[in-house]
Amino acid sequence: MNAKGARLLLAAATAGTVLLSCNGGDLGDESGGGIGGSGIVAQGTITDFGSIFVNGVEYETSMAEVEIDERRASEGDLRLGMYVTVRGRRTDDTTGVADGVVVDHTLRGPVGTVEAPSANGKTRTVDIFGTTVTLRRKDTVFEGEGFGFDTIAMGDQVRVSALPGSRTGLRATRVEKIGDALEGTEVKLTGEVEGWDGIGLFLLGRTEVYVDAATEISGGPLVDGRFVEVEGLLRADLVSVLATEIEPDDDEALPEELDDFEIEGVVTAIEGPREFVISGVRVDATDAKFKPRTLAETLA
Repeated sequence: MNAKGARLLLAAATAGTVLLSCNGGDLGDESGGGIGGSGIVAQGTITDFGSIFVNGVEYETSMAEVEIDERRASEGDLRLGMYVTVRGRRTDDTTGVADGVVVDHTLRGPVGTVEAPSANGKTRTVDIFGTTVTLRRKDTVFEGEGFGFDTIAMGDQVRVSALPGSRTGLRATRVEKIGDALEGTEVKLTGEVEGWDGIGLFLLGRTEVYVDAATEISGGPLVDGRFVEVEGLLRADLVSVLATEIEPDDDEALPEELDDFEIEGVVTAIEGPREFVISGVRVDATDAKFKPRTLAETLA
């Protein structure tokens, strides 16, 4: 990404998390596919409603096409804490109009181990399909009767929105309890294929994933080392998965031409005083304006 006209801001109270705003320039990333269109694309968490507030901007959504987990939805289905991609246009610095809003939950499945809260009581972690998910008492939104930071438990079936970043660890922005883990429950997980036997079984982390004749596989054959997103059903043991669909685990690609682009995410690599990777996007911030004044201060 050419960072001409870019601004880097420290996201509220989350070390290592930044909001990248880029005005003009050549927007490129390292993944395939794309959202398409021109104007503004903003990726971030819904923090309030008017229509929706994302990255400090209020987007009018009354005419927007809304999609949640690849299914048609309405603006009334949007919730606080959902991590969204907004495609539309700005009317000024603080308002805009959304043409489309896409929600793609990061994980869906049963909670495994649950760690005790940190010493200061502000964070705790849970394990879902081998992925460590960090919960923040103040910042993570919880939904479900009697469900929250202090009551989340092993066996809860949850749907997670999270800041994009590490493939093995996530920072949850929203966790919704959708029931208890049962055989046949729909799940979603991502990871690196390991131990593919060439017939019908591989591992994603510690999770056994089974493949049968009905499994839809896109993006090429299964091979060890390939990062994939799996949708499927819990098997009777409640820890392994029968895959119904397997596709590449690629970050949403950016349109080639944009007036403005914003993304809230986790910095996963620093490659120089002004070069880093955020949410799979490699950024050359040589000409960027930092708030605070340097990358190191931003991530401190």
